[in-house]
Amino acid sequence: MQREGSRSWSLSTSNDQATHVCLYIRDAMGLEPNGLDIPPRLINFNDAPESPANESEESDQSFAWLEWWRRLIQVTGALQLGSLRNLPSDERPRAHATAIQSVFDPFEDFVSLKDFPSLRNAAQQHWKQGVEWTRSNAGPSGLHGSLIPKTVAERVIEERQVSPEFVQAAVIVLSVQGNWSHIVQPRILLCSKEAFVDETIFAKRLKETFESGLSEIVD
Repeated sequence: MQREGSRSWSLSTSNDQATHVCLYIRDAMGLEPNGLDIPPRLINFNDAPESPANESEESDQSFAWLEWWRRLIQVTGALQLGSLRNLPSDERPRAHATAIQSVFDPFEDFVSLKDFPSLRNAAQQHWKQGVEWTRSNAGPSGLHGSLIPKTVAERVIEERQVSPEFVQAAVIVLSVQGNWSHIVQPRILLCSKEAFVDETIFAKRLKETFESGLSEIVD
């Protein structure tokens, strides 16, 4: 995870392992869940996906995976936005680990997925391959050493006449196919690596993400 910004506006970017392993398990299971917040398939995924036994099983597995994905993104995004900032500094590492473990716990055999036995079994089966895929395909997310974040943040502050501390964003960069992005909730943007490195597109989507959190401000 990388953070940019002054003491006021802030941007956090990540391409963490958990999100990619979750997507790897989806693709390995051959699932096709529906939703605007569902990224395209992973790049360079060459393994033959499993075939669900029947349409009903595929529907159940897709629903379970979608629930897992949305919980994972909610926790990951909140951590990037600083949900633990008010804790004493010596308590934050354990609190961070506990939060992640509540949605991604391979070393505990995915107890967090106990309500979805079929998905849990698939996660246990595929997560190590997902880690290997991530190491090979999900490179560093900190590609914007440019002035784009600073320029965009200052433009939002000026145009919207808001105090800088309200201008915050968390960007989760995913090694998925195509030029794709979606603001999943205020201040949290998912985007493909292709969209992230396209400076024009990224600047536009980052501005929209900063602005998405401003509706929460009460005048």
